[in-house]
Amino acid sequence: MKVKYGIVCVTISMLSIGCATTSTQQIQESQQLKARIVQLESEIQKREEQKNQLEAQLEETRRSKENIERKLGYVSAGGTIKDFESPNAIKKIQTALKNAGYEVGPIDGKMGRKTKEAIKDFQRENGLTADGIVGQKTWAKLNKYLTEE
Repeated sequence: MKVKYGIVCVTISMLSIGCATTSTQQIQESQQLKARIVQLESEIQKREEQKNQLEAQLEETRRSKENIERKLGYVSAGGTIKDFESPNAIKKIQTALKNAGYEVGPIDGKMGRKTKEAIKDFQRENGLTADGIVGQKTWAKLNKYLTEE
């Protein structure tokens, strides 16, 4: 009986050592998983901050674009500059050129010879291609001379 009791005790001891080892492994794995979760949460937070910064930059760019469009006075239904050739847009261009010191003739919303030459002169003096066409780059420099109405 003592031998059977001894074998049972040894078996129980070995099983409990095995359980302790398994339990220790489970604790280590659990700690590793928790550390990985913390790391992933930190990465998510960084990505969220980057996203917020990009959204702020996008909003600032959108507001700047809307300001140019508002000053130009010709905005399509989609909220973008449709063209720089409408009479209202030409009046804005003529006003800005006149404020910048260029001779445009009467501010009448017509793209006449004087207005076209004033645009080319402005473009030359501002390092732009002197084609007489008011595109985004020309307007970006020209709109500084348009006073708030």
